[in-house]
Amino acid sequence: MSLRAGTGDGFPVNSETIISVASLTAKGYYKAEVNRQGLLELALKWISAKENKSIEQYMLEHQHDENADELWFYFKNVIDWVKVKFKKYRREMCGLDWGLMFAGVIFVFCG
Repeated sequence: MSLRAGTGDGFPVNSETIISVASLTAKGYYKAEVNRQGLLELALKWISAKENKSIEQYMLEHQHDENADELWFYFKNVIDWVKVKFKKYRREMCGLDWGLMFAGVIFVFCG
């Protein structure tokens, strides 16, 4: 699987653009290093948990995908869900396992 996504209008977006947009989109909600490896690992952890697979299994199944749209959209959906669900940001929110909460693997109790 190459780290490439489309813009929706058929134009490819390079990996540096994806990382920049991902880091801005999720800023404050993760503790991964803001580099290709840290964000990619986080996104892979989240989507593989959703599919009840290991990261290795997910990557093996998607290694020949034309782009990483599925991975990018899932990552963005998780962050969008957090922003809608928890309207007021608190610094304690940084580093929580949002992808596992979104997938229902772990649960959040607000009270």
